[in-house]
Amino acid sequence: MSMRPQIPVRSSESEQALQFIRQMGIENVSLMLGPDELTAEAIRAQKNKLAAFGLRISDAACMELQKNKSIHLGLPDRDHEIDRFNQMLRVFGEEEIPFTSIAWQPNGILRTAWKVGEYTRGGVAMYCDQNEILARPNAEDRAYTEDEIWDNFTYFMERVIPVAEETGVRLALHPNDPPLACMAGIPSLIQALRRLLAGKRQRLRRPDVGYQRAVRRGPPALRPFPERQRPAAGVRGSPCRGRLRRHVRHHETARGL
Repeated sequence: MSMRPQIPVRSSESEQALQFIRQMGIENVSLMLGPDELTAEAIRAQKNKLAAFGLRISDAACMELQKNKSIHLGLPDRDHEIDRFNQMLRVFGEEEIPFTSIAWQPNGILRTAWKVGEYTRGGVAMYCDQNEILARPNAEDRAYTEDEIWDNFTYFMERVIPVAEETGVRLALHPNDPPLACMAGIPSLIQALRRLLAGKRQRLRRPDVGYQRAVRRGPPALRPFPERQRPAAGVRGSPCRGRLRRHVRHHETARGL
């Protein structure tokens, strides 16, 4: 399969922004939808809007379901939230959106600050201080164990994979960002690809479950993702022929500020 560059867009993106994206030679977009836009009618409207600029939807997601605290932490209403996620998959399947991404980060992406740095050419950029983030207190009312987070992930997958197979929509796991073992009392599930290839997780090696590879450019200390997410070949008994499939490659630039 050839690699097709894409760029993330919001459903509210201006015509000027869409024209600029197309002028860069990009034809595919990753569409972020609001919870009230997860209908076939709303997606068709987005398709028509994008088509006017020569753009098409290569994947779509909803932030409220992509990083859902109830699902990730196993809160009392998680079954309701999983039902919402599955309904989203059914709509995506109906509208032939090939995949959606999930990020097992119940508290979102943690950053130390937004600021102008040496390599930002005057722009404000996200800044991550590993030591500062590791020192943060629990974000929730208690700390969670790695087994709890794995159990919640398995619970979710057991209920979502059948719908993904039914609808033909693939799932791409975005790695934890930053790739630290535990942040604010929540263990990182997708810190390393080997976690997904571990023997006791074999039932999750499915053709419809893949991953997003975050490729960062910059000093080695600031780009740990490629080394930690290199697919492991030769794992027996896997429907994915020994590896977890990469559905999308996510490029970022990482430099010291």
